[in-house]
Amino acid sequence: MNKITFLKIAGLVFIMLIIYACAKKGRPDGGPIDEQPPKVVKASPPNYTINFDQEEIQINFDEYIKLEDPRSQIIFSPPIEPRPEIDPLSFATKKLSILMPDSLLDNTTYTINFGNSIVDNNEGNPLPYYSYVFSTGDYLDSLSVKGRVRDAYSRQVENDISIMLYALDTSYTDSAVYKKNPRYIAYAKDSTNNFEINNLKAGKYKMIAVEDNNRNYTYEPQTDKIGFFKGSISVPTDTIYDIAVFKEQQPIDFKRPAQITKNQYLIGYTGTIDSTAINVDFLNDQDSLSWVIEKRPDSDSLNLWTTPFLDRDSIAMKISHHQVIDTFTLRPKAIEKDSLEVEQITKSPLDLFDALSLKPNIPLTDIDTSKIKTYHKKDSTPVNFKLDYYSYSNQVIISHNKQENTSYVYKIMPGAFQDWLGNENDTLSYTLKTKKESDYGNIDLTISGINEFPAIIQLVDDKDQVIKSTYLKENRLINFEYVKPGELFVRVIIDRNENKIWDTGDFLKNKQPEIIIYSKEPIKNRANWDVQQSIKF
Repeated sequence: MNKITFLKIAGLVFIMLIIYACAKKGRPDGGPIDEQPPKVVKASPPNYTINFDQEEIQINFDEYIKLEDPRSQIIFSPPIEPRPEIDPLSFATKKLSILMPDSLLDNTTYTINFGNSIVDNNEGNPLPYYSYVFSTGDYLDSLSVKGRVRDAYSRQVENDISIMLYALDTSYTDSAVYKKNPRYIAYAKDSTNNFEINNLKAGKYKMIAVEDNNRNYTYEPQTDKIGFFKGSISVPTDTIYDIAVFKEQQPIDFKRPAQITKNQYLIGYTGTIDSTAINVDFLNDQDSLSWVIEKRPDSDSLNLWTTPFLDRDSIAMKISHHQVIDTFTLRPKAIEKDSLEVEQITKSPLDLFDALSLKPNIPLTDIDTSKIKTYHKKDSTPVNFKLDYYSYSNQVIISHNKQENTSYVYKIMPGAFQDWLGNENDTLSYTLKTKKESDYGNIDLTISGINEFPAIIQLVDDKDQVIKSTYLKENRLINFEYVKPGELFVRVIIDRNENKIWDTGDFLKNKQPEIIIYSKEPIKNRANWDVQQSIKF
């Protein structure tokens, strides 16, 4: 290789290295990661301006920022309609512009709370809870209210909660939360669920918390949870308020039936159904059609089964539940007839206190227990069993005494089940093995600090699913046996109406939900272990 060729190759390599270096993105290797949030270097007009009369607010930052989830994170208090335009919303910038409408109220202090929406463009470091405050009058309101929100039933709040203050003036009614924007609004902060509403004017207010899923500053009972402070609050105040949000029980409302199969219709509903109060009338075919209803386990809906199939254009149907009456028109289609199938709900390994649960796809009209056998798998020794059929949930439960670490066979011969359409089952066979006693733990629980009875005491998992439950009419040692290993929390429900279930609240009736208290720390239950636990609430 001669000298000229060598120089050409070396020059080409040098140029390629320069191009690669220029094209390479990101910080240089070994450089520190930017962990600093962006800073506001200038606001125009300045923050905390009085006698505000501008059409635009500009906020300048020391680096490029972007907005994350601005629609839900950025709130205007009091709410401004139409909502101010923020520019840019979708790309990085060093300057935010907020275009104000001409609908601002006189002599009013406004707060623009950015929540956690402002993050730097490179590393995503947030500028938490930055607020811009201004007044259309000649002073800034400076009072505040603090508190905490929680879920009335669950350990954790799932979604953002809006805390709203309505001025208790002559125009206020309890229906305001459904129709009008509040005077002041703030969000609970992060996982602490604490809130602080600042720049308030002295006066009396109604405090309401709403899981405002539609972000429209009003309460919609079909989708939202609500909580409220009973009575009014007076500002200024040093009180730290505690509000529990709950889902109200909805009024019964049936939806239009939809045909699923030849003899089956799906009926959606809202509210809580009393299975003994449902009635169906076929207005022109009362003597021609029979019906049965079952609850679908996966949704707020019912299966309506009719027989025989009437090949006509329409059938008028009336469904009633106490005082609720709805009338619909069914338009039957000759879809293929259903065949009987049976789903096994309980799987192996079988808990010592569980039973075999089976769910037919069609309601049953007859069960012949002589065609059902249960026996030990090892030596075919028969086992006496009890069979229960729950028509509303359409479930067959086969229960019996069990031994640990033992396999049981459940044999269901043809014709044991007959469904509502006249179908019979084929041969069904299930084999389930029980767990060992050493797979469980035992928990002896002592509770103090509960001064109101009766109370429902429950062990729940990290998803608030009930593992064990007992009912206390007075304080005593609680023994939970055969408890699955894992971290469990104690839930106490103060059952004031003694109906042995938790009852939710009602805003318009000024009724708070029944009190629920959770243990702060979980009980660590281990297999083949006895735990003695004392909890003070």
